[in-house]
Amino acid sequence: IAAWLRDLARVRRPRTIMRAHAALAPWLVWTAEHTRTPAPTVDAITRAAVAAHDAALVARASSVSTRRTYAWAIGSVWRWGWGHPDWRGGMVEPSMPAMPSVEREPVQAATWAQLDAVVRAADDGAPEWARRLVTLLRGTGWRVTQLAGLDWSDVDLQAGTLRLRAELGKSAHERRGRVVPLAPWLVAYLATLGRREGRVIGETRNAAACSRAIGKLWRKTDATAALYEQRPDHAFRIGLVSELTRSRVDREAVEHYVGHAPGIRGHYVDASALPLSEVAAAIPVPLCLKPGAVADVVELRRRA
Repeated sequence: IAAWLRDLARVRRPRTIMRAHAALAPWLVWTAEHTRTPAPTVDAITRAAVAAHDAALVARASSVSTRRTYAWAIGSVWRWGWGHPDWRGGMVEPSMPAMPSVEREPVQAATWAQLDAVVRAADDGAPEWARRLVTLLRGTGWRVTQLAGLDWSDVDLQAGTLRLRAELGKSAHERRGRVVPLAPWLVAYLATLGRREGRVIGETRNAAACSRAIGKLWRKTDATAALYEQRPDHAFRIGLVSELTRSRVDREAVEHYVGHAPGIRGHYVDASALPLSEVAAAIPVPLCLKPGAVADVVELRRRA
């Protein structure tokens, strides 16, 4: 198992390795208990064993999404072992049991007003890093881990742009990096934050801490739990994309702006041809921001 993770680390990001390791852990514990083997190896994987492990997950009321994640990890290491000359001799050919599909509810998107309510809730006693984070989420729709990892060197207040460094990208497309224009009000807001060193949010926080903080803020609003309970931070991405779509902003430009993979079109469309400035201009200023300070900076930038 360790050899597979080391091999995977050559081509995948650290977070993927952590996810794979976490997904394999329950399988390793279960197999050790049922085979009396302290350190199970890939040759312990069989179709019947995988099905029995999944049945144990069902008995524990694990979600379909969790079961599929565990099956992905087991299947991946099984196929790796089958193709490895050091392990194939003691294995049976990979043949995973069928897994149920995840039944997804229709997407429900928050409105600008509902997103603004979260920003307003952050002003009521939330830590400074959380206030900055939700404001950035409201103004960009980027992934929370990307915004939490932004340095001030990624912000160009003079040009009014924000850079996503390649190492913060989730997909292969995002790992090329990108630079997007910011909404004028967000540039103005960032200009009021004072010292510009280190992380833009002011502290180093992991994804779990960010999600917990944002979920806590959502619960202070009148929004229904269905809007945010699965992924409190992701609700900002869904809301921003949906609201811009309602405003008839160029869909391809919106997808690039928030970092969605473009598919085959990404090989044929130069990002500079996309109306990204229109996307930024269409993101309205949160009603809860201090209007005076933001308006003054926007006006100064306009005159400059």
